[in-house]
Amino acid sequence: MRVRVVTYAPDALTRETATRMWGRFSAEQSAIRCERYDGWLGPLRARRDRFKGVLPKIELDAPVGIADALIVVSPLVSGRLAAPMRSFLARPNRIPPVLGVVATCARRYPAPRFEDDTERLANGFGGPETLILSRSDLGDGQDVPCGLTGFLDRLEPIVETRLKPVVLPFLAA
Repeated sequence: MRVRVVTYAPDALTRETATRMWGRFSAEQSAIRCERYDGWLGPLRARRDRFKGVLPKIELDAPVGIADALIVVSPLVSGRLAAPMRSFLARPNRIPPVLGVVATCARRYPAPRFEDDTERLANGFGGPETLILSRSDLGDGQDVPCGLTGFLDRLEPIVETRLKPVVLPFLAA
C-alpha cells in the first residue's frame, strides 16, 4: 500500500515524531506550510483565527498525488488539531483515507475536541487510529516511545497489505 505522511510541524516534537514514522514505513512525505502563521505576528493571527473559527489557506510542499492512505501528524492547539491541519482535512472527499492521526503536545491535558476532529475521518479501514504524544513520552531516553511503538505496530499490518489492482473484463470486438 502506498502511504503518505502529511505533517504540519512548527515545533521540534512534531518534526521528530514525523521523522520516526517516515523511517518506519518508508513512506512518502508532504509538509503543510501556512504563511499566515509565519513571522512574529503568526501566533496572534492563529489565536484570532481560532477565536473566529476561521481556517487558514495552506500549501503542500509535495502534492499528495497517488496514495492509498494517509497518516497525519500535527500539534494540538487548545485541545484540537492545529488549524492548518484541520484546513487540509476539511475536504475528506479530495484526499485518500486517513489511517492514523498523531497529535503532539507539550504536556498532557484533555483533548475532547481532538476526538471530534478525528471522528469525521471514518473510512473503510475502520476509522483512523489515534495517538496523543507529549514531550514527557519522549523524555525517558528510549529510541521510540512505547506509545508510538504500539501505534506503529497497529498500523503496520494495514500498511503492509498489498492492494490488488482492479481488472475489469471487456468484450473483444
